[in-house]
Amino acid sequence: MKPRAETPQRKKQMGSSKYQYLLGDPDVMRWFMNECRGSEITGRERLRRLGAICERFDTTPQELGKMTPKEAKNFLLDMVTEMEQVGLRANYIRTHTRQRYSEYYG
Repeated sequence: MKPRAETPQRKKQMGSSKYQYLLGDPDVMRWFMNECRGSEITGRERLRRLGAICERFDTTPQELGKMTPKEAKNFLLDMVTEMEQVGLRANYIRTHTRQRYSEYYG
């Protein structure tokens, strides 16, 4: 299935996120549009989190998607450890890990 043509409504939905470049990948776009079905705000926030994690941990959505369950688990554990070490609060960490877990394991 091809991505839909760009419309004014779709441009509005995508917003002007720092991480909008991620939407150039058809799989990321498909995921993002699905996230926006529930709530446009939630979709944009999850795109922002995905972009921030990819930036912070020097990875891409494609690399995250190719991880085996064991690699994904280790990535999540390493991510939590690093976030704790820089003093991030547990609730902040939990929102990021919950999202990653749902992306890997549905």
